[in-house]
Parts: sequence; structure tokens; C-alpha cells
Amino acid sequence: MPMDKLLYVAAKEGNMEVLEQYKDKFATELTPYNNTVLHVAAQHDGFNRPKSPIGFLDMAGPNLFFSLNCNGDTFIHVAARNGNLEIIKAFINYTKNCGGLGIVRDIEADIQKLLSITNNDGNTALHEAVMHGRRSDDMVELLVKEDAAFSHPPNKAGKSPLYLAVERGDNVSVELILNNCASPSYAGPIGATALHAVVMHPFPTTVYNDSCA
Repeated sequence: MPMDKLLYVAAKEGNMEVLEQYKDKFATELTPYNNTVLHVAAQHDGFNRPKSPIGFLDMAGPNLFFSLNCNGDTFIHVAARNGNLEIIKAFINYTKNCGGLGIVRDIEADIQKLLSITNNDGNTALHEAVMHGRRSDDMVELLVKEDAAFSHPPNKAGKSPLYLAVERGDNVSVELILNNCASPSYAGPIGATALHAVVMHPFPTTVYNDSCA
């Protein structure tokens, strides 16, 4: 069923009063790209401070968390791509506070399962955060710390998040991945690694002037 315009705007703006009226239809109301209300909310800033998305996530329920749009994106992919840190934080807090999603063996594993899902391009949420870079530092830090044991393997283009960060000269993301992932993938395309990317895409260097005035 095509998503009602009022519901779309409510999800975009974080209007809980209208969302409450539509909550029984969340699973069937979709945009032409198969986005759910969670995808729409993740794409926009309607639930950023001072509004909290916790109540909205509770209304949507765990079954909607794993819904995929036409690109195979969960709402977490969309949030990471658009720099919507608040909704990912809220998802993590919601899952911990309600004792898990009942999907896998424990609370941490439930969170890690959703964060590690790949879309049609083979991208995890971390790939999206590194590639799009909108308010990405805090996003990258959150994603890598929530699953420090996950290696974050390459996407279908053969690029791991670490390789992408090096390729983009994003030294902050490189440091966050290296400092927080136990064994991150260095993989790049056609047999290359992040070390090759350092040579091909050298980081800008800061010149320090130590001379006395």
C-alpha cells in the first residue's frame, strides 16, 4: 500500500501524535522505494534532539527493524548514510532497555546482527557512514565500538570500510577503525589493501613550524 502523505510527513518531522494514529499500518505503508516509516525517519532529522525516537521505535517494534527497501537497506543503513546518529543511538538503547529483540542469542548479538547486515551493494552501515561522511566521526565511532570483534569485510566493489577511509583521506575514521576493531579487514579491490591505498591516496600532512619567533 502506498504510504499516506500524512504518515510520511509525520515520520519525517517526528510527529508522534500522527504516528500514533497510523501505528497499526506501519508494516504495510511503504514509499515507492519500499521505505518504511523507519527508513523515512532515518533519512531526516525530525527525531533529533530534543525529540527522542525511543517512543517511535517502541511503536514500530522489532519486526520493522529488519525491513529492507529496494536497495536492501535497513533503516540503520539510511541513518548512517544521512548522519542520523540519534536514531541509531535510540535503537541501541531501546534494544538494551527492552532486553533484546528476541532475534538471536543475546542483547549485544541482536544489536550486532542489525548493524552488520549488508545491502544490495554489500555495504554495512559502517561502509555507508565512511562513504558519505555527513557528521560521520561520531557515527563511525559508535558503529565500530558496538561490535569491536566484527572485521567489517569488503563490499561488492571489494572495498572494506578501512580501505574506503584511507582512499578518502579520512584519517579520523582510519584511526577509529584501527583503534576500536580487534581485527579489521584491510581489503581493497583487485587484491589491493588499505596499505596500497595509502600509497595511491596519501594523507595530507600538517607542517609544523617549530621556529622561535
